[in-house]
Amino acid sequence: MDAVDDAQERELAVLRRRAYGPDADIDTDPVARARLIELEERLRGRDAGEPAAPPDADGPAPPARRRPAWHTALVVTCAAAAIVLGVIAGTAPHAGEGVVLVDARTGVRITDSVIAGFVTSPHTRLLLSIPLDGSFGDYVDLPARAAPHLPDSSPARWLDRLGSYYVEQLWIGRTEAGRACLVVELGDTTRGRCIDPADFDDGSLLVAVPHAELSERPDGMRPGESLGFWWRPGGRVDVLVGPAPGGG
Repeated sequence: MDAVDDAQERELAVLRRRAYGPDADIDTDPVARARLIELEERLRGRDAGEPAAPPDADGPAPPARRRPAWHTALVVTCAAAAIVLGVIAGTAPHAGEGVVLVDARTGVRITDSVIAGFVTSPHTRLLLSIPLDGSFGDYVDLPARAAPHLPDSSPARWLDRLGSYYVEQLWIGRTEAGRACLVVELGDTTRGRCIDPADFDDGSLLVAVPHAELSERPDGMRPGESLGFWWRPGGRVDVLVGPAPGGG
């Protein structure tokens, strides 16, 4: 199977935005839809319909290797994007110490007050929800690239590259100690965070990049806002933009 080069990887990132983003239009463009399927098939490198690998029982596992249901993800994500992220079931938009918020859009319990404030703010909007169901992972035949250092003292058990979403590269991984990690490459620098499995289950894995550190910015993003990558329970990484977490 032919490798996908850097230009095709960038093309795929654009097509995924058109398929999974809140302004998705790929269903009306058969040429783009066919190209997305072609690149997904090339990346997957496996027979369509192969069942997913079972999840790791003691923490978040790498993405399963199975056929990505991109059309279903398109419909679900577009519907989800129409929900205002700040609408919380019976709670205020900003969490205090010891308060657990439930995000109405995802149903995720968030125990970290700073992360909850960002995710549930009425001024935060969903740009993209990346499904980790088979299109991504270290089995993908992408151009060779050195993996970033994890913000953790443990070596990586696995590390998967998700692609370029307004940043140089987005990675998820897990350390030998069992901690879940999310790392964003920004040119020669990185931002990242590793957390324990229990904190991951409580929706507390977010990496936020300030407006000033981005060379490519989402339309409508303003100074004082941050681009947030939220790896959440449910097998997705949500790309959000909103007020800088914690006011920083």
